Amino acid sequence: DRSGSYSGSNGRFAQFARAIRKAYPKLKIVATMPVKGDVQPNLIDEHFYRTPQQFLHEANYFNHVSRKGPKIIVGEWATLEGTPTSDFGAALGDAAWMTGLERNSDLVVMASYAPLFVNVNPLASQWPTNLIGYDALHSYGSPSYYAQVMFSSYLGNQVVAARLASAGPLCFESVTRNAATHTLFIKIVNAAPLPQPLTLHIEGAPAVARRGTLVTLSAKSTHATNSIRHPRRVIPHSETVNWLGPQVNHTFPPYSISVLVMHVH
Repeated sequence: DRSGSYSGSNGRFAQFARAIRKAYPKLKIVATMPVKGDVQPNLIDEHFYRTPQQFLHEANYFNHVSRKGPKIIVGEWATLEGTPTSDFGAALGDAAWMTGLERNSDLVVMASYAPLFVNVNPLASQWPTNLIGYDALHSYGSPSYYAQVMFSSYLGNQVVAARLASAGPLCFESVTRNAATHTLFIKIVNAAPLPQPLTLHIEGAPAVARRGTLVTLSAKSTHATNSIRHPRRVIPHSETVNWLGPQVNHTFPPYSISVLVMHVH
C-alpha cells in the first residue's frame, strides 16, 4: 500500500486484526505481505515461482529467515519448466526446494504447489507449467507430481539435524524421523549430471537395521517428462535393500531424487 495506511500501530491492518481477534479469538490471521508495527499476523503467505536454477540456488532460503516474526505459508510455488506439465529439470528444482521446506518446518507450516491441473488439449491451458495433465479420457502425473508424492509419503514428525560435508553444490538433503515407528527418512536430491557418492553416518541411534527401502526417481535428461501417451516414462522405483547400518555408502545417480527409509532403535 503506497499510501502507508496499511501498516503501523493504527494502520488498517492493525484495526482489522484487533477487531477480528476480539470477536473470533481462535481465528488465525494471514497477511499477504509483511506488516510493520506491533500488531502482527499469525502467518505470512508467500509465493515463489522460479526457474530450476533459481530454486537450486535458493534451497536454503528459509535457513536465514528470522524466527521472531509470524510463521510462513508458501501458498503458491512451482518450478517453471516444461509445458503443459513440468519436466524432470523442474522436478529437481522442486525437490531441492522441498528439502529446504522440510528442514525449516519450524517456520514454514504449510506449502501448496500451483497450479495443480491442466487440460492438455491445444489452446486449453492458461499456465505454462502444471502438476497433472488430463484430457476427456485420461490423466497423468508429471515428474514434479511424483516428487511431491515421494516427499509426502516418506515424512516423519521430527526434523533430524543433518549436514552434507563432502557433497557437490547440486546435492541437497533433508532428514525426518517418525518417533512412533522408529523410522528415519533420508532424502537426497542430486541435481548434477554426474553420480554423487556419499557416506552417511547415522549418529545417536543404538541400532540401525540392515534392511530398508530405497525409492528413486531419476531420468537421463532434465527434459524427460510424462504425457498422455507416455504417462509412466518418469516414475519412482522402490526396492528393498540389505546394506544399511550406522554407516551407509551409496552412490546416488545423476539427475535423481532418492529416499532411504531406515529403521532405527
